[in-house]
Amino acid sequence: SCNLGCGPGGGVITRYNFRKVVRKFITTIQLLFGRNGKRRQHFQLFNSTSFGENDLLFRDMTDKLVVLPDDVDVSQIPILNHFKDEVDAVSLDATHSYVAGKCGLIPVVTEYYGRTCAPAEGSAHVETDVFPSVAGVAVAKHSSRNIFMGNLGGRRSCHSHLYSPAGWLLPYTHTLSLEHNNSASCDPNQVFDEVFWKGCLPGSQGNLCKVCMGGTGEAATKRCSDNHNERYYGNMGALRCLVGDPSGKSYGEVAFLEQHSLHTNILSLSSS
Repeated sequence: SCNLGCGPGGGVITRYNFRKVVRKFITTIQLLFGRNGKRRQHFQLFNSTSFGENDLLFRDMTDKLVVLPDDVDVSQIPILNHFKDEVDAVSLDATHSYVAGKCGLIPVVTEYYGRTCAPAEGSAHVETDVFPSVAGVAVAKHSSRNIFMGNLGGRRSCHSHLYSPAGWLLPYTHTLSLEHNNSASCDPNQVFDEVFWKGCLPGSQGNLCKVCMGGTGEAATKRCSDNHNERYYGNMGALRCLVGDPSGKSYGEVAFLEQHSLHTNILSLSSS
């Protein structure tokens, strides 16, 4: 119950005329390769460790996929994004699924994590009937004992990515700095830009990109991109940002991310 609030989890969207095919396909692969699947010894749908990665297709913490009916409503999910007509179905954060109503796409399944998020007292709660919610948290280094909500003004911030519930929407609903009035703006980006000295918010621009690193090779030019070409993208990326790069230049002082798999990600980061 110690969190910044609750926001929507992940799901799969597709074009309306593909909905029945996608539902049938996902139902079938879940029966075969889900947590209790008949063929799970050959492949595990919710386990990416054999590939040396985490959360490749679905989040590893997913308990099962819930098939959604045709009449679900994604209009309350406060996110805008763009979707190119290049695939039949795509797995997305629920916050990116606002495009369903804008581009003729509909959600067909959602990830279920086996429990309900319990928002902290007084925190924001943007759970919808469509997507089960996840908790957002703020993380700082153990050595940074003087960092707490309310005195984050002028610090370096790390965010999972633009439009994410935990990394973008939920932190904005709290008083980040007593010197700044969060209610002065309805734009989270403006609030973050005023509160933080600089940070890494993949998908953003300006000071909120100055801590970002980009990737390696060709991806090195993709600094601050809203995808895995940015090393500090996502929940794991926000933790990497908090730790910083070997040069000691690109680092943050507080990270905003989802609570799920937090302990596992910290252990993974420590071992690497």
